[in-house]
Amino acid sequence: MGIPSTRNVVLLIILFSGVITLKIDPVFGQGPSKSEEDSVCWDTANFAAYCYSSMEGHTKKFQMPSKQCCAYAQKINFVQFCNKFVVQNEQIYNAAKVADVAKHCKKPLRKGTKCGSHTVP
Repeated sequence: MGIPSTRNVVLLIILFSGVITLKIDPVFGQGPSKSEEDSVCWDTANFAAYCYSSMEGHTKKFQMPSKQCCAYAQKINFVQFCNKFVVQNEQIYNAAKVADVAKHCKKPLRKGTKCGSHTVP
C-alpha cells in the first residue's frame, strides 16, 4: 500500500484531535450537542471526512461525492468552509473541487464566490 503522504497524516491528526476533544459517543459524528455551534462543528468535521476523496488537492481527477458526503454538504456553509479551511490548506483541499462538490450536491456556490484561489465562474 505505501507510506501515507504528509498531508494525509496532518489531516488525520487534525480530525482526530477535534474528535477526541469533543468527547464523542461510540458512533462517529454523534457527539453530545450542547449548542448549535457544536452541531455546526460536527457537520463540518463529517463533511470533511466523508467528502475528502472528492476534494483532495493532490489528485487531478474529480471523484463523484457519496450520498453521505452530500448529506453533510447540505448542512454546512460552503463559504465559511472555504474561508476557514480551503484558503490555508490548498495542498489538502482543491478549491475548484470543493465548488464542484457543492454543485454536485445541489448546493452550488454563487457566481463570483471565492473559494481559496478559485473564483466560481
